[in-house]
Amino acid sequence: MADAAWSSLAAEAQHSKQGDLVVRRAQTQPSVYAFRSVVGASLRRQLMVEVSGPNSVDVDELPRWRGVAVGISQLAPLGERGWYVVLSQQLGGTEDVFEFVADDICARIADAAGPNDVVVELQHALKRWSGFFSQHGFEGLGPARIRGLYGELLFLRDHVIPRFGQVLAMNAWHGQSRANHDFQVGPHAFEVKTTTARGPFEVRVSSERQLDDVGLDSLHLVVVVVAELPDGPHTLPALVNDLREKLSSDVEALDGFNGKLIEGGYLDAHAPRYSSAYEQRSLRWFRVREGFPRITESMLPDGIGDATYTLSLAACKDFAVDEGKAFAPFPEASDDA
Repeated sequence: MADAAWSSLAAEAQHSKQGDLVVRRAQTQPSVYAFRSVVGASLRRQLMVEVSGPNSVDVDELPRWRGVAVGISQLAPLGERGWYVVLSQQLGGTEDVFEFVADDICARIADAAGPNDVVVELQHALKRWSGFFSQHGFEGLGPARIRGLYGELLFLRDHVIPRFGQVLAMNAWHGQSRANHDFQVGPHAFEVKTTTARGPFEVRVSSERQLDDVGLDSLHLVVVVVAELPDGPHTLPALVNDLREKLSSDVEALDGFNGKLIEGGYLDAHAPRYSSAYEQRSLRWFRVREGFPRITESMLPDGIGDATYTLSLAACKDFAVDEGKAFAPFPEASDDA
């Protein structure tokens, strides 16, 4: 979540004059100057990052996105006169998201050796977030993506981590990177789909490659059947926090998990919006092989791609397997799970 310093700044800014800046220095190396600020009365957020001079960075070439202005100015926040790249919130209602992004940028520049390294890290961070908002926007995940991510995380927590251990499980999870399959360990892949507990059960297949087993020794379709509830303890943020707690003993695995969440469009700043709860009803396993009802790349005429279709699970009954057979190629659970 965003640093509590923002709340303190906003509270102080509410009592200041229009246009006044309430400023606090971010925690960085002594040689790195970065400041959080809130503009009085309007309560718009800003992040100021010191650079060595007006020509040390081409501001016009810095990545940006709708809702954030990027400029350069000679300022003296808290008496520290210098040249600063200034990121300014432009859209009302995006305070939590701006704070999250600003704190991520502060963390990335915190250990920079000097102004030149600060510029490099700043450019990388802005490029990353520009790509994020271009793909996902400000509003967070839609209902289908929430359910899909919930199902993937259930499968990750209850089956992949216990079987492979934390680090290997994180390396196996590709569902947020637009890979062909959600999980892959060597030549064995799993595609996870989540559907609500109302029959007849169907799942949405969003690519001709998702159920294509070319080049694989095995491919399994795993269907997580859930009931969606208006409230309850089993929400997407609760599951995210549960996995973070489980991964907290391994920094590499936890960092990988948090990075993949962001890659998939999940921000902690959006967590209050994800209030729907889910109750898992069943888990169904299917071996995808010759004869399985599907559309694959080889079936499509030249020039046709991005095939999306609905798959009825009733048509897959002859390919049903149990968990033991799905995981048969792998050893027993790892000791570090």
